[in-house]
Amino acid sequence: MSNSLKVKIGLEVLEGESPVEVISPVDGSTLGDYSQLTSDELERVLDAAFKGFDEIRRTEPKERADIIGDVGRALNDALDELAELMMMETGKPISLAAAEARTAFSIRNPDSVFNTGVSEATRNRNIVEPLFVPVGSLQRMNMVRRFPRGTVLSSIPHTNALTLAAHQFVTAIASGNTMILKPPTDAALTVMRFSEIAQDVLGERAWFITAPMSYELFKNALLDQRIQMLSFFGSLPIANKLRTLATCRHMAFYTGGGATAIVMNDCDVKYAAECICRGAFANAGQSGFAIEAVLVHETIYPQFRDRLANAVETLAQPGDPLDKDTLVAAMKKIEDAEKLEEWISSAKSAGARFVTGGKRNDRVFEPTIIEDVEIKFLIANPRPMGPVCVMLPIGDIEDAVEIVDSLKKDFIVSLFSREQDDALLLLQNLNVGTIITNEYPLEMESGVLYRSANTCGGGLAGVRFAIEEMTEPRNLLFNNFWGG
Repeated sequence: MSNSLKVKIGLEVLEGESPVEVISPVDGSTLGDYSQLTSDELERVLDAAFKGFDEIRRTEPKERADIIGDVGRALNDALDELAELMMMETGKPISLAAAEARTAFSIRNPDSVFNTGVSEATRNRNIVEPLFVPVGSLQRMNMVRRFPRGTVLSSIPHTNALTLAAHQFVTAIASGNTMILKPPTDAALTVMRFSEIAQDVLGERAWFITAPMSYELFKNALLDQRIQMLSFFGSLPIANKLRTLATCRHMAFYTGGGATAIVMNDCDVKYAAECICRGAFANAGQSGFAIEAVLVHETIYPQFRDRLANAVETLAQPGDPLDKDTLVAAMKKIEDAEKLEEWISSAKSAGARFVTGGKRNDRVFEPTIIEDVEIKFLIANPRPMGPVCVMLPIGDIEDAVEIVDSLKKDFIVSLFSREQDDALLLLQNLNVGTIITNEYPLEMESGVLYRSANTCGGGLAGVRFAIEEMTEPRNLLFNNFWGG
């Protein structure tokens, strides 16, 4: 497998800077190379996207839906290729990479990102309603319509890169915006190959441009008046830096925020343990969806701890990413594994006890469960990304609310309980992006809203809701009463 990929504006190919060689973390092979933008080329990209917006905003929703469908079918034909490239470039186990590709653009999956985009592109988001006051009001109608914002600048991480690239493409095209996407350095070939396939369908249309660039060039682009919105998936520290630059742009930040599982004493313990095992350790915990904390009702705590440890032993032992049965492989970067090792050492010094794992061998980090960790340590020392989860006992659902609030694990909460009242209590009292009951997904679910609840400038993700984020409402009040 070898690729040499360059930035394309419609049918035009940009030469870029000296090629960046990509080496696979799986077997050390050379996967190919890609070229980053020069500053002069950035100007051409910005200009092309700006002009492309004037074209796409005039197209009918049905035409945009048809284009999304055509691109989805082309990507579906390359599903196995893209899944393999992602596996080789990021080290993500092939079973998870293939599942992500199916979630993103399989035509056989009615809830894939692209199939959802086809239907959402033509969803009627307009409001037309009569106004009944004052006199003559039967002649008065109020209309609220949503319009695309303009050119969107975006950046995504290497975790879930195919799903997020699909999400960004679909939401931009469906909403009538153009997008300039900065691909992640650690999955650049995967995202650029995705974009190359999409661009072959788009032809001369400069509606979606994937452009590797330095952080400095990205900041320059953000300051350009032709950019009307920033859509950023990534770390909170970088989001905070970008926020200070994008003061006159619409901003949507998706910074994760952590996921928490709550296990009540009426649940199916074996089922919950297996779901949480996958949610915490799939792809070595390198995902914004990874479960970091597990809050367990004290009456079943010992039983659940044993079940979760057993699930790790049977489901989550590190293996070869080429093996379709592997759930956990090596971490992408040695630096991330070392950082996690340091955190584990600090937790142990603070009194933490290992239930499973705790050891590192180069980039391979054993799936690790720890307990007896004080809340104040977790607040002061947020866990780095990786295959580690913390177990904490709770007395009731109110205890869980207090702990989730204090830890700021505000992205996803998964509740394992037979009581609907528990879920409703969480909904009323927790400011989190998404609450899920009795399951845990490893990818974005179609139709579900995602947001980083406590991030300043946090936006809405999930195709339906991101389209609303990328559009702005305008109001028109009709008064057909002429007087007299």
